[in-house]
Amino acid sequence: MKILKTIVISLLIFSSVAFVQSDVFNDLGVTKNEAQDFILNGVTYGAVSIPEKAKKIPLANRPVVIKAIAAFAKSYVQTSLFKNQYAEWWKGQEPTKPQTPEQKVAERKHQEEETNKQQTESLANIKKQMAETKDPAMKKMYKSMLDASEQAIAATQKPEYKEMMKKMMDVQTQVEAEEYKTKLAEYQTKLTRWQSEKDPSVLIKANLQRLLTETEGIDFAAKLTTNQYGQKVFVNEEYESKSGYWKQAFRAGKPTVDAARVIAKQWLSELK
Repeated sequence: MKILKTIVISLLIFSSVAFVQSDVFNDLGVTKNEAQDFILNGVTYGAVSIPEKAKKIPLANRPVVIKAIAAFAKSYVQTSLFKNQYAEWWKGQEPTKPQTPEQKVAERKHQEEETNKQQTESLANIKKQMAETKDPAMKKMYKSMLDASEQAIAATQKPEYKEMMKKMMDVQTQVEAEEYKTKLAEYQTKLTRWQSEKDPSVLIKANLQRLLTETEGIDFAAKLTTNQYGQKVFVNEEYESKSGYWKQAFRAGKPTVDAARVIAKQWLSELK
């Protein structure tokens, strides 16, 4: 599963007044349903999409905005709509159990049987066409095709060929048996994690904790410059190598991040 970004980081620059007021949705160019989808995607996929209008909100207004949005988000994740949508998403994330070596052997056997069936049908079709055509040149062509096919099939029936294929299959089965042990262990880990995430609060807590981790000690006084492509970059190369999450928080500004951190800590305490 992809690393989940917090829904709260999305709230850093998302509104200008109390989010529950209808005019705010209009100001941002989003509907209430779109806002709800935004929160759902934030919890499940960590999707972060910031409306362009939101980026113009003055820094001084953002802390108040964060509180209003957090209140809306906390209320929404308690609704049956959110819980039903989350449950549907969660079911679709169930990890796939790896095939056992025995299942792969059975699959290869089935494929071999299908190949043999197709070869038999192909030979029968060539013989039919050769018998029906009156054109000598076409008969010659079909005869050549028939001889080549029959020779290829005859080669696979030779003892030495069968022995070689058996050894190859034995080696492949052994390799698959070793791979299966690794894949099974990975599956068990994914399954345990998936089962734990049936409760959306698990992912919500993970997102909130990530916000606190990612935004710890951000240098909001960091200097920016313009590169050769006209893009704003950090003068400090260490900062420039930071994650997109960190940079997004930097752009949101210190007052915004401080407010978001307070909310995240409070929400975490309520979820414990």
